[in-house]
Amino acid sequence: MKFSCVIFICPLVIASVMAMVQFSRTTFTSCDPDEWVMTNTTLEWSNNTKMITCNITYKEADNRIIYRIHIMIGGCKNRTACTEEPTIWVEDINCNAQNLTESDMDACIIANELGKLEKQEEWLKLRYGLVDGEFLYKLMFCINFDDIDLFLN
Repeated sequence: MKFSCVIFICPLVIASVMAMVQFSRTTFTSCDPDEWVMTNTTLEWSNNTKMITCNITYKEADNRIIYRIHIMIGGCKNRTACTEEPTIWVEDINCNAQNLTESDMDACIIANELGKLEKQEEWLKLRYGLVDGEFLYKLMFCINFDDIDLFLN
């Protein structure tokens, strides 16, 4: 598998921006105009590595940007209890760059939060029953930066 993306290692951005994100399962029309929408989520396994991809977009009438997030977590024994830290990246975005647009920075923060959630909670696998190669095209999540705590509704 060849990746033409930059690996996401972004302590500088994360340290300088406090992300308080809420994820809630919904449909695109029920997300507020100032929220991000996550959809087209897949979970695949290769040997002992979990690979998750999803699309996110900011819900605005004139927004045409769709970000593709990739998360890889290795060291998974029997497809559970992954021990390695996630490798996270957003296609065509250098999350380590200092001149990111606000939208690009938000996409990088969301990607990092999704990676941490999957590593710590296995939220896609356990909560929504994702199995190998399964797609969640019909399942959407609204992502809100304004909430104090990180919730999965």
